[in-house]
Amino acid sequence: MTRKLNLLFVLVFSSSAIWGQQNSPDIRPIQIGDTVPNMVLDRIFNSQEKNIRLSDLYQDGLLIINYWATWCSGCINEFPMLDTIRKKFPKKVKVLSVTYQDSAKVADFFSKHPEIKIPDVLMVTDDSLFRNYFRFRYLPHNIWINNKGIVITETASSELIEENVSAILQNRASDITRKHDDMTFNFLKPLHAGDSSFLYRSIITPFADSIGGGSIFDNNESRRFFGWNQPIIRFYWLAFTYMKYEKINWDLIELNTKDSAKFFYPTAHREIFNRSKYHTGAAFENELKKWKWDNLFCYDLIIPKKVPNRVFCEYMFNDLERTFQIHADRKFKKVRCNVVSKYKPGKEMLLKPSTQGKAVFKLNDNKLIIHRLSLDYVFAKLSFEFETDPFVNATGIDYLIDMEIDISKDSSDKLADILEGFKKYGLKCETRMQLHPILVLTDYGS
Repeated sequence: MTRKLNLLFVLVFSSSAIWGQQNSPDIRPIQIGDTVPNMVLDRIFNSQEKNIRLSDLYQDGLLIINYWATWCSGCINEFPMLDTIRKKFPKKVKVLSVTYQDSAKVADFFSKHPEIKIPDVLMVTDDSLFRNYFRFRYLPHNIWINNKGIVITETASSELIEENVSAILQNRASDITRKHDDMTFNFLKPLHAGDSSFLYRSIITPFADSIGGGSIFDNNESRRFFGWNQPIIRFYWLAFTYMKYEKINWDLIELNTKDSAKFFYPTAHREIFNRSKYHTGAAFENELKKWKWDNLFCYDLIIPKKVPNRVFCEYMFNDLERTFQIHADRKFKKVRCNVVSKYKPGKEMLLKPSTQGKAVFKLNDNKLIIHRLSLDYVFAKLSFEFETDPFVNATGIDYLIDMEIDISKDSSDKLADILEGFKKYGLKCETRMQLHPILVLTDYGS
């Protein structure tokens, strides 16, 4: 009998976590109100200057130490903010961008992404010293230091605005929101780790400011789903796809609601946000805060034992409908699909059941390697990697499979190479209009 495989997805959103950050026990962490040591900077990535002291950077007014990494999209989005602040206060504000990554990694990142402009700030690579003095868990992270070398606050991206900088330079009280990272939070534990006496638990809570955002789930059978600081569309979408498709495909969603703004994250859908009640003319960062408090939620569902995701996701729909008063339904609509079927119907399949070993999905520049995975899972991963039309599995294959497909190094369309490689396994892919289920969300009472 073929054994079903459960894969744990761990997706971290909004804030990027440095779970494995190592700190030296011999260095006392710097707190708000402390004076920073007058360290000498080395390994400066984008300057020929040597022996720059930290005091050289904060003595004229304000120094912002900006922690970032190449894999952190929120960090990259901060670059234009930092440039804007530098240009607005050229004599008073300095910015020092710091990363634990080495200079080769950083140089390679910028060379591969010419569309990203290197910010006009000093950048330090290979850092181990700063992250021992300043303890945090999520990137991006910003430390604000005044002209006396005193740490004023630590913030997320939302506080990198002109008004806050002006207030600090004028020694005025400011309502800057301090970033507080819960260093004890562990998303692999239940939301209330101390309460272990339950057999079934479903908890939905409002936005929690200090725990980042993400979700964990299994792709085949489930006992638990946990999503923290997510919009409700994320919960409905995962239930609709039986937790197989990570990325939301808006072409497969129909909204019948009076308030569509709560479904769309403002930074990704500004035109919708600008028509909502949250767009008041205030600074966008402040409008975004209000939207998050109203429309992000934590949802933790635990049941006594694992059940197939088709059953588990019906439990999710029931919870979501009771809580948010939005009914979910499925209907079929003709949409463009990638339909995968047998290349020569009636002939013996070349794609044999996988025998043993660990599950593997490995995609690089020249090869796709699959081991002990279902075709449905493979199609879900390809949809996520290439943001393509939905796949339809018309093969009848329901067992775990192995595949190795070569990809041309110079290929401009890796997905096309992969789909062509299906042929040696007796499969073909055709793009055509076909009836496909879509998610319909309707307000109760509509």
